[in-house]
Amino acid sequence: MAGPVVKKLLSVFNALIGRDPRRNPDGTMTTRHGNRIIPYRVTAGGGSIRSNLIEFMRQPRVRELQRQLEPLLKAGPDEKITVNPDTGSFYLASDIRKNGMVKATVLGQIDLDLEKELLDHALQLVMMHKLFRGASPENPIILDEVTGRVYPKNDPGETRGHVKLGPKVMR
Repeated sequence: MAGPVVKKLLSVFNALIGRDPRRNPDGTMTTRHGNRIIPYRVTAGGGSIRSNLIEFMRQPRVRELQRQLEPLLKAGPDEKITVNPDTGSFYLASDIRKNGMVKATVLGQIDLDLEKELLDHALQLVMMHKLFRGASPENPIILDEVTGRVYPKNDPGETRGHVKLGPKVMR
């Protein structure tokens, strides 16, 4: 265990060479809540550009965030997540409206500086599952292009969510 003097010297050294002090020797980063994540990197060299996008998007922290966001699957079609910018805790917006921030159930916590993109990706995966679960050729998902409402063909009364539609792309 390094003493406070060694830690201070390391932080000064890291600042001088431009290295992020949260970076671990194995290339991962430690968040303020103690989670270790794989940061997104783009490297250029030898005439090519490479990124670790697949490794970044499939890391264990994304699956953990997906599990923490599972209450969205049972929530209403217009439910949203609210993130407290001070603590990084995230909640169901309806829970905050109903119980207030103090009594609302914390679904999880993120380090907003390092994990915002991971939360966005996990949220996208959960919402895709919510919208398209059970979709098959026999029961396709229908998108009402006027309202953006998504529902299964065999049960038009079940609204699974809404999609924001942009302008049509013409060829």
